[in-house]
Amino acid sequence: MRYDGRSPDFLNVIFTAWSGAADYFAQNRPEFKKNVINYYEFIREHDVTLTHALLNLQRRRTPATVDTLSEEVALTVVRETDAGIVVRGSRLLATLGPHCR
Repeated sequence: MRYDGRSPDFLNVIFTAWSGAADYFAQNRPEFKKNVINYYEFIREHDVTLTHALLNLQRRRTPATVDTLSEEVALTVVRETDAGIVVRGSRLLATLGPHCR
C-alpha cells in the first residue's frame, strides 16, 4: 500500500520542539515563551492535528478580459492587537487540511 500523505503528528512534533526551546522565543519578546508553551499544551491536551499552508493564491496565469481576483490575495498581517494578529488574504491548503481544526 502506498501512502503519500502525512501522519497526523507531522507538524505537531515541531511545536513539541519549540516548547522545549521556549527560552529562545523569549529573547526579544518575553511573552512568546508563554505563548509557545500554551499552544503546545493546547494541541497536546486537545489532540489537535495541525498542517501548514505553503502557497499564496495566484492570480490567473492567462490574461482575461475581466479578472475579478484582487491584487491583494496573499495572506498578510494587517495589524497586531493585544489579542493577536489580524490577517487579510488567503493561503492554499496543504496536506492534512481536511482533518485539521
